[in-house]
Amino acid sequence: MLDLLRDYWRTARPKEWLFPGDVPGQPITPSAVEDTCRIMRRQHGIGKPVTPHALRHAFAVHLLESGADLRTIQLLLGHRSLNTTAR
Repeated sequence: MLDLLRDYWRTARPKEWLFPGDVPGQPITPSAVEDTCRIMRRQHGIGKPVTPHALRHAFAVHLLESGADLRTIQLLLGHRSLNTTAR
């Protein structure tokens, strides 16, 4: 995945947003991300739900399993409360 993102960055060289939306100067919309997750799930025959929230949760779990501390994960997820991250 990292290689794909690097290739995208080298090719697109986005200026304002890593993933710009259809409206100039605006990021991709949440519904566009959800639609892409749904399409990718179908195309690749994935049985489990693939949602932005599930990806966010997986990101946090992988960080925790790799030894990241809760405070770092809290900052990366943008949580105000450490209790939210700890859940």
